[in-house]
Amino acid sequence: GGEEESEIWRDLQESLLTSCILNADNKQIVACGDFNRELTEFKSINDNLIKRLKGDIEEDRIIENCPMSKYTTFRAGGNAALLINPASMAELFSAVTILKLAGVPYMVMGNGSNLLFKDEGYDGVVVRIGEGMDHVLVEQNVIFAEPGVKLSQLAKIALEHSLTGLEFASGIPGSLGGA
Repeated sequence: GGEEESEIWRDLQESLLTSCILNADNKQIVACGDFNRELTEFKSINDNLIKRLKGDIEEDRIIENCPMSKYTTFRAGGNAALLINPASMAELFSAVTILKLAGVPYMVMGNGSNLLFKDEGYDGVVVRIGEGMDHVLVEQNVIFAEPGVKLSQLAKIALEHSLTGLEFASGIPGSLGGA
């Protein structure tokens, strides 16, 4: 049954903690390795951390010394030490897990609306939710949405399905998952 299956996955996840990263629903292995040993060596953004991230995320989606003014609606601000543009929920989960276990400072951003970076920049990693994570599914009166969907698009979809409660979001330029 469902409870037994859930308990099995919980036990499996605990036993694999040092060797595997599971995706958000804990039913698919995203990446493997001795993460506790590997990641505690990083503690800062360096070539080894970037190499580890590139193992799970396409190289062109990881940008060093990235000008964040290109990614905000105000078009102002300094550089981030590293920008990651994951293409899927699995890549997002993997990136955040690696950064969290490594103890590297990071922030998650969405569409970049109403977001300012200091002119001095950000010494950490910016994980940008966007393209590839904007899928929406409507089942009866429930909307399932990934964090990259724009709030205005989500409000429009709700309207098209005669669902209420998202009218306020029709004029907000941000995405569901963040600024």
